[in-house]
Amino acid sequence: MNPFAIPGDVINGLRVLPVILERLEEIQESTGSMSSDTRCLPGINDAIQSVSADTDCLRVMDRRMATIEDAMPTLVEVQKHLANLPEIIEGLQSGIDRMTELLEGLMGSLQRLDGDVESLQASIEPLGRVADRIPGGRKQS
Repeated sequence: MNPFAIPGDVINGLRVLPVILERLEEIQESTGSMSSDTRCLPGINDAIQSVSADTDCLRVMDRRMATIEDAMPTLVEVQKHLANLPEIIEGLQSGIDRMTELLEGLMGSLQRLDGDVESLQASIEPLGRVADRIPGGRKQS
């Protein structure tokens, strides 16, 4: 065996070295800006913690929204009843108006009756004076 003979594997390996070098240079070029791009990563952690603290209120809002969501069926039912409220109020107003008319008529009747009673009393008064003159017409106390 020739001491200066280079095995075939070594020769093949030496042939691909320029290709490997070329690929390594491409990798270096494409990742060269990575260190400058990743310098901001430590500050991002602080920013994320700040965002987390600022969004804590969302948990409270979520609970409140869940409470509102739970109440929605009741609110919808109330809304249905409120939709009928104008008709109900109109019916009540009509009843109140009718009752007012009846009361006014009753008051007029009472006033006429009061006038009739006064007239009756005035017409009976002479009879009372006559009755006082009739013997035995007065009760003796």
